[in-house]
Amino acid sequence: MNPRRKNAWLLNFESTYTIKVTGKNIDRFLRKLIVQEIELLEVRQINYKELRIRIYKKDYEKIMQIKTIYEVSLLKTHGLLKIKKILAYHKMLLFFMGIGLLILFVLSQMIFTIEIVHTNHEVRDLLKEELKEAGIDKNHFKKSYFKIQKIKKKILEKHKDKIEWLEIVNIGTKYIVRIEMRELPKETKEKELQDVIAKKSAILKRVENKRGVTMKNINDYVEKGSVVISGNVLLNEELKGTIGAEGKIYGEVWYKVKIEYPYIYKEESLTGKQNTVYTVVFLNQRWELFNKKPYKYKKIKSKTLLKNNIIPFYIAKEKQEEKNVIEEFYSEQEAADKAMEEAKRRMQKNLGPKEYIISQKKLKVTPKDSRIVVDMFFTVYEDITATAPVEKIEQKVEEKEAG
Repeated sequence: MNPRRKNAWLLNFESTYTIKVTGKNIDRFLRKLIVQEIELLEVRQINYKELRIRIYKKDYEKIMQIKTIYEVSLLKTHGLLKIKKILAYHKMLLFFMGIGLLILFVLSQMIFTIEIVHTNHEVRDLLKEELKEAGIDKNHFKKSYFKIQKIKKKILEKHKDKIEWLEIVNIGTKYIVRIEMRELPKETKEKELQDVIAKKSAILKRVENKRGVTMKNINDYVEKGSVVISGNVLLNEELKGTIGAEGKIYGEVWYKVKIEYPYIYKEESLTGKQNTVYTVVFLNQRWELFNKKPYKYKKIKSKTLLKNNIIPFYIAKEKQEEKNVIEEFYSEQEAADKAMEEAKRRMQKNLGPKEYIISQKKLKVTPKDSRIVVDMFFTVYEDITATAPVEKIEQKVEEKEAG
């Protein structure tokens, strides 16, 4: 028994041919092959003049030498020969597939994003620099697990007084870095011995006393620098102690505002649209080339590409930004009204969340050339809180006792 027949499955990997044999008395040719000890792996008779035979590659040359009057043609290749043929036919495709797989593998081993999870940008910047020094950065190759652990340990040791915990996790082509900062005990700072005073002259409207002795009443007139909440604690006109006064004070403050407003108002603003245009300038005449949608109003930054010093001619490249232009014409009354609106807007712009305009009054309107001048009076509810070192009164108390 042929050992190859015993392991017939190996035939799929052997280099074999399927050939077509045509001619008269085809059986005689078949017997001739058997006499020549050519192993026939598969024989299929198509008709009385045609056979299809599967043989080993090494026997193909023998058959070609003894075929005599018979016509022999190669139909198929099998096994390694077929694989080689396919590889040869698709070699360029396989080459680029291999290059693509190699590039894909290389890219999969790189890091393109580093996300540091922390709300404080200073902490993120600190950690970003440390990671960069350790070789962990965008567009760099990934580090091994043991290398990552070593880097973590080094950073923690370097900033042991600041960093409590650090984690670096690799997900695809991204590092996610989580950090927890060490909370240091806050230094307790002794409260300064101070008074709460009025920073502006006003009518007192509200006192929010958190600590100290209130010295003024609501609707009292207080001058700039007046003590409203004192840090001196008195009992029967005797000083019992001095503390740091705390609180907020609000008052009615007065302002005179003078504002000018034009009869012709013009405002320009950029829309955000941009365009690059090539221009030709000759004898102070300007032409834009290939600009299908020119802007009506625009801001231009020009760069000369070609210039002739003899002929007043040059070609320039312009970066154009579209402008929105508002132009309005007002009567004297309309300009005065606009001036009052502008004065109020400016006043409100400087007020805090708890501050507001109580009242406003137009004092005087004066036409002046191409504009109107308006004098306004505002009454404002305003935070007038300020602090100053506590006003010492020990000496005053001693003098009164002596008297």
